[in-house]
Amino acid sequence: LFKRNCQTKQERSSLLITDGAMCSATQTTKDDTKDNSNNFKIFLGRIFMFYYYGRKKLLADKYPEPVGDMIIEPFAGSAAYSLANNRWQKEVILYDDYFVVVEIWKYLIQASKIDILRLPDLKQGDDLRNIQTLSDVEKWLIGFHINPGSPTPKNIATKMNRWGAGKKYIADNIHKVKHWRVFQSDYIKINENRENITWFIDPPYDKQGVFYAKNSTNINYNDLANFCITRKGMVIVCENFGAGWLPFRSFATTKSCGTRKSIEAIWTNFDNDERFLF
Repeated sequence: LFKRNCQTKQERSSLLITDGAMCSATQTTKDDTKDNSNNFKIFLGRIFMFYYYGRKKLLADKYPEPVGDMIIEPFAGSAAYSLANNRWQKEVILYDDYFVVVEIWKYLIQASKIDILRLPDLKQGDDLRNIQTLSDVEKWLIGFHINPGSPTPKNIATKMNRWGAGKKYIADNIHKVKHWRVFQSDYIKINENRENITWFIDPPYDKQGVFYAKNSTNINYNDLANFCITRKGMVIVCENFGAGWLPFRSFATTKSCGTRKSIEAIWTNFDNDERFLF
């Protein structure tokens, strides 16, 4: 993944991901709007079907590419990893314990482009509860867009409403998920475990994951660690830097707005496995 950009493990862990750009944290200049040989920068497009708290919008296409012909996301959320690049073409199985997320994915898998384009536009102040023609799942899908970054769908469109762009992206990309499967399940009940599977495991973070409907207080992280290390195939696990339930290393510093930063961490079984070295 980083072979063409960062050659060493140290370099791979010194990335700065900003809202719309990626650059080397050690090479950022005062004017980071300029591209030059000392300032690597990629502008990122949208890589998700709906906004969701903790989604990997800025990082999705920066994680290692999958190995094998199947991707499983046990904490699916908006499944940005599986949508990024050409990963969506693989056999993708999503699991989530949150009923709303599962129903949205079921809807997207069966919906047509016309179905999406027929959904109403919303302006600031509009209330989904007043639109009687929408099903619950359609309201949930739109509700994640009208107040971005929430762990639950909202009813009233805020000034941060992103539904217009969201509807267009979904309509243009809905074909990508037609072969996907989704199930409502806790990760511990997943029976699949083969070497041709890439596991992208992005759970509610131990310290920061208390805001989800199915939050971190419901997770035994020792059990989750055992689940991760006993998976066959490629395993990628996400956390915030400082988490101790696996030997995480820093992966990237994200900056979403202002000077607020967060250090994302990663654990993979490919760091010490010749099958997955890159």
